[in-house]
Amino acid sequence: MRIQAAIEDLYLANGGAYYYGDTAWEHLKTVTNIDLLAILEEIAVENTK
Repeated sequence: MRIQAAIEDLYLANGGAYYYGDTAWEHLKTVTNIDLLAILEEIAVENTK
């Protein structure tokens, strides 16, 4: 977690953005209008049957 925070600080300091964890999934959903996490979770459930 400390490394992720350090990387985020570096990206922000240079005008970029860094997403990880739940914020990464939300960012993907916002940018693409596709809920990739839900799709992957559905596939995982189907594969466990």
